[in-house]
Amino acid sequence: WLLRNNVDEPLNLGYLHLTHISFSIPDTVRHLNLKHNKLSVLDGIGLPRGLLTLECCNNRIQYITNLPDGLRELRCKYNQLSGFAMLPTSLRHLSCSFNYIRHLDALPDGLEKLNCSFNLIAGLPQIPSSLVTLKCQYNRIRTLPVFGNSTCISMIQCQSNLITDVGDLPN
Repeated sequence: WLLRNNVDEPLNLGYLHLTHISFSIPDTVRHLNLKHNKLSVLDGIGLPRGLLTLECCNNRIQYITNLPDGLRELRCKYNQLSGFAMLPTSLRHLSCSFNYIRHLDALPDGLEKLNCSFNLIAGLPQIPSSLVTLKCQYNRIRTLPVFGNSTCISMIQCQSNLITDVGDLPN
C-alpha cells in the first residue's frame, strides 16, 4: 500500500502494538489511524503535509507538536498528553478527553467541536464563535469561558467541575 500511495483509502495502522514508526508516511495520505498502539511520541514521524484527520487515541503519547497546517480533525483521547504546543488554525474538531491536560491555549477560530472532558483543566480560553459543541465535564473548571458573540453553540456539557460562576451564556 505505501509503495502505491493510494490516497482513496485511509492509512490504518491501528491495533498493531506499534511503539514507534520508523518509516515515512507518504504526503498523499489524508486520513491516518494510529489508535490502540503503544506510541509515546509522534514527533519525528513526519506527518503528511496534506493530512486532514489524525486519530491517535489509546496510546501513551505525552506531547504532540508540528501538526500539519491543514489538519481538520484531531482525535487523541486516552493518552498522557499534558497540552499542545500549537493547534493548526484549520482545526474543526478536537477530541482530547482522558488525558492530563492542565491548560488549553488559544483555540482555532474555526473550531466547531471541542471535547476536553476528564482532564485537569482549571480554565478554558475564549470560545471561538464557530463552536457548536463544548464538552468539558470532569475537570477543575471554576468559571465558564467567555463565549463572545457565539451564535452557533447548541450543546454545553460542563458537569462535575468546580464551577461557581457561569457568566453570560449564549442564547
